[in-house]
Amino acid sequence: MRDEKFHRARVERCVAELQKEFDLGWITIINKYDTVTDGERICCETTCDPEYRQNSLKWNLTMVALSTDEELTAVVIHEFVHVLIACLWDFLPAKIKNDFSRLNEMAVENVTRAIVAGRDKARKKA
Repeated sequence: MRDEKFHRARVERCVAELQKEFDLGWITIINKYDTVTDGERICCETTCDPEYRQNSLKWNLTMVALSTDEELTAVVIHEFVHVLIACLWDFLPAKIKNDFSRLNEMAVENVTRAIVAGRDKARKKA
């Protein structure tokens, strides 16, 4: 893996650029970092406190190092979608969350793909 500092900087830059692009300055994003070596394939996990608009993105730097800039951008957008719907998701009872967690992930990923496709299309026109 390239220098850990390099990948932290990639994350910080990507998060800041997209937070500005999507005008999400009213949301607090705190990046946290970990290096998981037990085969964990998750690039980032989000923890939200929607009442106070406080959000933590816990990055797996091992996975970040394996990600292209385009893939990292898609992950940041995915996590931002989680942040934006947290006010709905986080207040559901645990039983409902357990039953519908896969559907929640699919919905978040569908919105992410639509945003990424729209950004790509707009950049090609520019």
